Amino acid sequence: MNKILTFFLVSFACISTLSANAFLDNLIINSNSVEVKKNSSQIVFLNNVQIETEFLSIKADIALYDNIKKIMSLRGNPSLIQSTSGEQNFNGNAEEIVFYSNSKIHLLGNASMDYDNIKISSSSIIFNPQNGMVSSDE
Repeated sequence: MNKILTFFLVSFACISTLSANAFLDNLIINSNSVEVKKNSSQIVFLNNVQIETEFLSIKADIALYDNIKKIMSLRGNPSLIQSTSGEQNFNGNAEEIVFYSNSKIHLLGNASMDYDNIKISSSSIIFNPQNGMVSSDE
């Protein structure tokens, strides 16, 4: 019972922190299994990870939320991200997708992205879906 309560408390903290990023409001995470690592303040979502928000749809093999660094990292072969908003039109894939609390999204490793009919490929793509800025540097 304590493990279930801890999972819900940690998951709520994860969702509250990530929701500071407007593109991650109303965050729903589905996976085959979940591990809460209390010692390292991390939550690991394993196998068939699907994340849905009002603006984004993401698919990955593994998602790791780090409550200390306030980031979510998704890994897959590849991980996929797609806009579900009519205002911002983009989709992309990479070996790793990292969300930061400052609204930046990094696509890392064999990254590619389609944004407003422009195709981008790089080892690293940095994207801010709120203002539309795309770069390969920070």
